[in-house]
Amino acid sequence: MSQRDLSPKGIADAADAAQAAVDTAELVVDALVAETAAVGGKVILKEATNNGVNTATFQCAASLTGNRTISVPNEDVVLANIAVNTIHTTGDGSDHADVATNSVHVAGDGSDHADVATNTATLAEIEPGAVATAVLIFGDAVNAENTVTIGADVYEFVAPAGVVALDTNIAVATTGVAATELDNLIAAINADDVDNEHPTIFLQDGITPALANGTESVVADEVATGIRVRSATVVGGQAVGANPNIVLAEALTPPASIWDVGNVNLNTLGGKAASAQPCAAQSKAVTAPMIASGARFSFPFVVTRFMVQVLSATGFIRTPAGAEALSADTFEIDEGDVLYTSGGAATPNAIAGDVITVIAWP
Repeated sequence: MSQRDLSPKGIADAADAAQAAVDTAELVVDALVAETAAVGGKVILKEATNNGVNTATFQCAASLTGNRTISVPNEDVVLANIAVNTIHTTGDGSDHADVATNSVHVAGDGSDHADVATNTATLAEIEPGAVATAVLIFGDAVNAENTVTIGADVYEFVAPAGVVALDTNIAVATTGVAATELDNLIAAINADDVDNEHPTIFLQDGITPALANGTESVVADEVATGIRVRSATVVGGQAVGANPNIVLAEALTPPASIWDVGNVNLNTLGGKAASAQPCAAQSKAVTAPMIASGARFSFPFVVTRFMVQVLSATGFIRTPAGAEALSADTFEIDEGDVLYTSGGAATPNAIAGDVITVIAWP
């Protein structure tokens, strides 16, 4: 064994040699103890160039909730290839924490593991529902003081410069022309007036503008026979599958101006909310007005194909059109809906009390 030089010069030479060895290994240890980490301990690596002026430091976070281990993989790792995640915004879904917690995903939007497992967002498996639909047949110009009721909204036809019978009524101007009166009613149902103040019709005081906008969550548009009214997201909004508690009624002078389904509640017309199904179905009980005027089956998509089943009031299947005993009833796609036209009020056609079910696909 060699003798150690314990003279001051020998000790100094040994210290210089030790420092040189550390610098060559590019490792400086401030506090690193086997099995026991010193408080604030760190490992500092010096760069290979520039005389080691710049360093990389490995150090614990200021506070940990438990012991942590960093395992070295059994392969070369280039740190530059690992995303530093410096430009990500917290909660934007792009970093590991967001992926782990799925904090920015909308439940059921199909982007997380749970959605993939349950297939809740697969379009082929989503039934958008059935839209509760009725058509107000508008056969001729109406008279002043005639009314149409949609739920809590009473639409009153009033001559320009006139007053409504009740201040709660929604004013619709008469013109003597069915087409323009139909347009006026559609605008009122869809709440098209920005200020909800009718420009030419007034409250009972004769001064204050009458109400101009409806409030029920329905949307109205014109179809061949009149005004189609459908359940919607909001007043005048997008048609949506729903089963709303909205009563329909009319007090119109022209005999042909009636609801195609009669004065009924929209919740009796087979509407329903979206659910996980490959197609959409809607059922309606046949009424005398439907036999006289037909009926529409609406869905929150444009129908491309459909099938029909007609059951008697006792549950037996009626003989469909095209079978041996021909029914004269017809069903066709019209303006994105399935349009039913009765072939008459006697069997083998659908009769009052029968139930028509239409299954449709987008």
